[in-house]
Amino acid sequence: MLSYMIFGILTIGGLINIKKPRFTKWYSIILPGYIVVLSLFNTYNADYDVYYRIFYNKAWSSLEIGFEALTDIARFLHINYQCFFSIILSISFYLLYNGINALIKISDKKYVYFLYLLYPLMLDITQYRFFLATAIVVFCLKYLVSEDKGDIYKYLIGVIIASTIQITSLFYALFILYRIPHKK
Repeated sequence: MLSYMIFGILTIGGLINIKKPRFTKWYSIILPGYIVVLSLFNTYNADYDVYYRIFYNKAWSSLEIGFEALTDIARFLHINYQCFFSIILSISFYLLYNGINALIKISDKKYVYFLYLLYPLMLDITQYRFFLATAIVVFCLKYLVSEDKGDIYKYLIGVIIASTIQITSLFYALFILYRIPHKK
């Protein structure tokens, strides 16, 4: 119940902030912090239980090689599932936050965080394999929009790494079409 109240306050705050940008910096710091806290304490969903079983029972796992390697490393280091879950989400948010910072001006970040709070966050905190893969791609988007010809390969490497965690992230390779010159 408290999380819904905070969600409502931040949503209303976001709407006010769009009209009166006086609190832009404050809102751009508080909102990502709230998103992280909300995500880390979201343990009552079906995907959480499935990944919990996969984490502790290797026989259940038939996932992509990158995600399996991450779970193998965590088990080798004797990290429990909640800690593993927290580490994955923290890495994902770090990549997402830095990717957004690299692409968007300071004054426009509040819109991105606000829109992210409305819907994608709800999917990301349950489907965290896809969230990690998407965060890797968002982090690498700066290479896609870069004018340097070699940066396209960095973007492709990022997409390939993301696809070892969630295969559907190969779809992001289509964004390379953005770099193809268009004839007028």
